[in-house]
Amino acid sequence: MDEITVSALIAEGEAEGRVDFKKELHLDSAEGKAEFVKDVISLANSAPSGSFLLIGVDDDKYVVGVGNLEEERIQQIAQTYITPLVSLQCSLVPMATVDFLSVGVIEIKAKGRPHKVARAISRLEKDAVFVRHGSVVAKASPEEIIEMHAGETPLHREARQLIHTADTHLELGRLDSAIAAYSKAIELLPTSEAFLARGRAYELQLRRNPRNRATVKNKAHDDFSSAAKLASSVDIEKEARLGRMRIFAYSWDEKRRDIEWLKDHMDDYEYGKLLYEEVYSWDVIDEDVSAGRDAESFLSQAIDMGYREPEVYYLRAEANIGLRNYGLALEYIDEAIDSVEAESEKLVKFLCLKAAILAKMDKFKKAYRTLVRARELNEDEVEGHLYIIRYGFENSILCQCALEFEFGKRHFSSPISTIVEVLALSKGRRVREIRKRSDGTIVFKTDLDDLEDKLPGVVGMVRGIIGEKLWASMRNIADRMEFRVEFPSIREQIPDDL
Repeated sequence: MDEITVSALIAEGEAEGRVDFKKELHLDSAEGKAEFVKDVISLANSAPSGSFLLIGVDDDKYVVGVGNLEEERIQQIAQTYITPLVSLQCSLVPMATVDFLSVGVIEIKAKGRPHKVARAISRLEKDAVFVRHGSVVAKASPEEIIEMHAGETPLHREARQLIHTADTHLELGRLDSAIAAYSKAIELLPTSEAFLARGRAYELQLRRNPRNRATVKNKAHDDFSSAAKLASSVDIEKEARLGRMRIFAYSWDEKRRDIEWLKDHMDDYEYGKLLYEEVYSWDVIDEDVSAGRDAESFLSQAIDMGYREPEVYYLRAEANIGLRNYGLALEYIDEAIDSVEAESEKLVKFLCLKAAILAKMDKFKKAYRTLVRARELNEDEVEGHLYIIRYGFENSILCQCALEFEFGKRHFSSPISTIVEVLALSKGRRVREIRKRSDGTIVFKTDLDDLEDKLPGVVGMVRGIIGEKLWASMRNIADRMEFRVEFPSIREQIPDDL
């Protein structure tokens, strides 16, 4: 862009509907952003091949000059509030004929009319469409919107009809038919909207049908990634990135990048909720130091962002259990307890976690009193949440015994072996997951297998303690097992010479 072109645009004026003059831009307030968005949309819709917003020129065509043009901010506002995305090119042009005052030039090109408001801001409603009638900006009439749509090619219309068909299948619960129709639309015209829609269908299929989970998860991830890459608006990219996070079929580094991007495109409360839901989706944060640190960081940010639901403090307490920060864990669970009603169902769960923390701090009397209080509220619920204590306790004993067996066999006694056998049988015969393969084979996972996933090597040590014969019997899917525990008398343990 040069001075001659800018002079020609000023001379053309606003009457043709492709040039607009602004003495200055006000992008610090919602009202100023809304005015800018409205102007860009109206110019893009009225002159799709190219229009211009000239900053530093008044309505009488006098150049008053502008100090700078915040291109990054301008692009971000346009991406956030205009859909489909418009092409903006910014430049600052010195005008030698008017004492080298500079004119800011924003060149606008439409990418897919009608452009409209993507997100409500100030007095602008979502989905509002604007056009220019000479120098006047007005809401587009239904006829004008139809006329803009008339520019669709037959290919666009066919793809749009296929997506409509797919949406109908989806509403009726016909997932396979919906995915097939979305796929045909993508073959004709691979748009971000089509990829996003098919990704959501795969995600729904993943929830309804546990078969081929890895394959379906990867397909959903690929579609969300394509939607994010081709996104025609910030809202579509946001939904695509959120979908990819829900699927979690990619690396942690990629997920962190999505979280950072979303931080810049969500309001504080919404982002705080996202961080909480991310931590909530993790399997274990009270047994993994690394996960505990990440959880503590995320939940701290969520609270700072204004998302202060009781569950946030509950999760933060769990995270600090994993970090061995029992004092902080107790502080956070008390915060959760104080923020729920006395008769709330959540209260029993919170009290059980508090009891677990107190037990880890060797404050067993307080832990007991806390569980008594929980039992008075709902005895059945207490039993359901006691795994927090029991699960960690069992694993701790097994790990300790396994290490003693491995590294201190001289001190390893028969009673300890008996304890390991009892715990191994208890965990090894407690089925957590079960499924049937296509060949009829039954595949199962027990609590002992789960322990092996979390702490590799421990189960191998346990196997050495209980012996191969008992191990083989324990892993036999058809055997029913009975186990007697016997202890020596005190007399047997007293030497004869005493």
